[in-house]
Amino acid sequence: MAKTYEEVIWKNRQGTGLNRFKKSEETSDSVLLTNEPDVITEQGTPFSVENMNHIEKGIADAHELIANEIENTKEFVIETVEAEAQARNQAVSAETSARNQAITAETSARNQAITNEANTRAAADTNLQNNINETNSNVADLRYDFNAWRGRGGFIDAYNFGTANPTQQQLTNYALSQIPTISDPLQIWDSTKVRNLYDDTVWVLTNTQDTNPPIFEWSPQGSFELSPFSPGMGGYIVGANQNAPMGRPKKTATTEKAKAKKAK
Repeated sequence: MAKTYEEVIWKNRQGTGLNRFKKSEETSDSVLLTNEPDVITEQGTPFSVENMNHIEKGIADAHELIANEIENTKEFVIETVEAEAQARNQAVSAETSARNQAITAETSARNQAITNEANTRAAADTNLQNNINETNSNVADLRYDFNAWRGRGGFIDAYNFGTANPTQQQLTNYALSQIPTISDPLQIWDSTKVRNLYDDTVWVLTNTQDTNPPIFEWSPQGSFELSPFSPGMGGYIVGANQNAPMGRPKKTATTEKAKAKKAK
C-alpha cells in the first residue's frame, strides 16, 4: 500500500552551552533572556506550528484510513457472509430438489409396483373366477348327467307314497319330480325304479314306445334287494339298463311341447 504520511525525524539540538542565556533590558519586574549557546553543532528539529500541524494531519489521516478500512472490512465480511449464505441456500435447494426427485421417483416406482401387483392379483382373481365358473358349469353338467342317469333304468330316491298301491299318475309325477332334466313322462327311461317306503315294494316302469302297441306302465316287482357286482362295470343298480348310452337325453318335439304346456 502506498505511503501517504511523510514522517518527520525529530533531532535534538547539539552543542555546548546550550542553556546559556544573555540577560538584557532588566527592570525591577522583568528581564529579557536570549539563548546564546557557546557552540551549536546540530540545530535539531524546530518545535513549530508547521511540524505540529503535520502531526495532527497524520493522526487525522490515520483515523480516516482506519475508519475506511473498518468500513471496507465490514462490507467485505457482509459480502462474504451473503455469498456464503447464498451458496449454502443453493446447495440446500439443490439437495432438496434432488431428494424430492428421488422421493418422486421412488413413489412412482412404488405406485407402479402396487399397480402391477393389483393388475396381477386382478388377473389372478379373474382367472380364479373363470375357473370357479368353469367348475360350477362342470358341476352343473355333472348334476345334469346325474339327474339324467337317475332316470335311465336305475333307481330314483325312495319315497313313502302312504299306500301300498300308489296310482300310475302318482308314480309318474314323483319320477318327473326326481328327474328335473325332463318334463315329458315319455322321456322317463324304461326300467326306472322307485322303492315305496310304505311297504318296501319296488315299482318298475315299462316304457316301450317302439312296440305296438306302446306300453307305459308302472308295476310292482317285489321287495327291495341289492344285486351283486357285474364284471363289466364293477357294480350296477338293480334292473339298470347297462347298454343305455351316456350323455344328456336329446330334446324332442314332445319335450318342447310338454315344457310349453307346463309354462302356460
